[in-house]
Amino acid sequence: SIPHDDALLASACGILGELSLFGTNNAEIISQAGAVDLITKAMTDHPDSELLQEVACSTFRHIPAGKGIKASETARHIVLAMERHPHSAYIQFEASHALLKLAKRPKVTNVLREANTQRVLNAAKKEYKEHVAPLINEIDQIISRS
Repeated sequence: SIPHDDALLASACGILGELSLFGTNNAEIISQAGAVDLITKAMTDHPDSELLQEVACSTFRHIPAGKGIKASETARHIVLAMERHPHSAYIQFEASHALLKLAKRPKVTNVLREANTQRVLNAAKKEYKEHVAPLINEIDQIISRS
């Protein structure tokens, strides 16, 4: 069973993110083992926990967008974190990195084209010009080429 303490869940997500940094094989195992589903469930169950949303977005930045990941569903969770926490520069930055990684998947580009997603991304780009805007500009380029 999944714990209900958002700080404990954030720690677990952080550990998964750190483990994924120790090699592609670890990241793929984590992804294939269902960790993505656990993380998205934690994000859904604790939408107001800025800490959990930060760590989850950071973890998605480091987990490969390959096997075992439901890319469009994951992208939606990341966009929701950005939307619910517009004043968290860290969420906006990590989420933008994660979306950039996922943007190369065709189903994700459909999510990124949606009006609400575009509104969220444009707000982040406007608010965080130095660090987030260049990432979102790259996402926009991927969308326009697909």
